Amino acid sequence: MFKAIAFDMDGVLIDTQSSVKEFWNQVATGCGIRLEPSDFNQFIYGCQASYTLDRLFPKLTSIERAMVLSKLESYEATMTYQEIIGVSTFLASVREAGVKTALVTSASPSKVNEVIYQMKWQTYFDVIVTAEHIAQGKPAPDCYLLAAEWLNVDPGSCIVFEDARSGVRSAVAAGMYVAGVGLDRLLKGEGAAVVVDNFKSVKLVSKNGGSSKSHIHIGEVSVPIRTSYNRTLGSGKE
Repeated sequence: MFKAIAFDMDGVLIDTQSSVKEFWNQVATGCGIRLEPSDFNQFIYGCQASYTLDRLFPKLTSIERAMVLSKLESYEATMTYQEIIGVSTFLASVREAGVKTALVTSASPSKVNEVIYQMKWQTYFDVIVTAEHIAQGKPAPDCYLLAAEWLNVDPGSCIVFEDARSGVRSAVAAGMYVAGVGLDRLLKGEGAAVVVDNFKSVKLVSKNGGSSKSHIHIGEVSVPIRTSYNRTLGSGKE
């Protein structure tokens, strides 16, 4: 039985693909580079900005890198975020049921704080892992392993929702069960057990209030989840 759920943020909880693509295309244009779809899938979506700069813009000086990161922070601070269909309803249901939850993202703490503020998700996550907490970002498993440690659960008892190939590889390497979110059906090739378009196809079903009767339906797949245990709401690390 699974004991916790971890969520990536961009592309899973909030729809930011177009804004991410716009920003990095602007950076590429300024550098005289043309980015291909494979560049976004491998080195941008789900990855830390520093990783993207290392892999796609290795010739930038330290000053130029700092300027890009500063522009990215300013760009993200002015955005109005929109949730993926069905996210708030699902988050509220797992919170009400007492399921342990983690937000695991390659984004900066400032962006995470802004998203949570705009979406009013302050009480939905027991722990939050951001880019500042780890030395190696996705596709390395470090972020998800840290989330499991902070939640005090075995990595193999965690369900992860991811939209990026690098994120799926990260969660799979951590030994977790992965559900893909979005239109990229190639996520299954990276190890996702199931892929759904959005959270309209994801639902927590609990019968008679018993943990042994609780399941999460993810598309056509149903997985058992523990929903009853004693803890203090919001006692996790942030």
